[in-house]
Amino acid sequence: MKVIYSIHAKLGGAGTGTTACHAVRGLERHGHLKRVVCTSHNNCIDPNKVFIASKITNHAPLEVIRNEAFDLLARRYIDECDIFHGWNGSCLRQLLKVKKLNSVFT
Repeated sequence: MKVIYSIHAKLGGAGTGTTACHAVRGLERHGHLKRVVCTSHNNCIDPNKVFIASKITNHAPLEVIRNEAFDLLARRYIDECDIFHGWNGSCLRQLLKVKKLNSVFT
């Protein structure tokens, strides 16, 4: 089983970034992690599996614009997987792409 995990935050950063880091470490430990899409990371997992959508999205004036920009940029890193996990508010276009690929999404 291969999982793509997407979060509009710093992987391993404060709050949701820490929660996401624990989740992807578990996936990686069991050999299920295909890749992580995020804004930045602190090397809490193998850097070869981390794809940075864009740090530019952190400088947009409104959160909704930042989320939309991240989603558009992160979409290009989504390909075939068994399960896609995206965080609320920043993964609509990614989910639509995953649905076309007939993958499960959470």
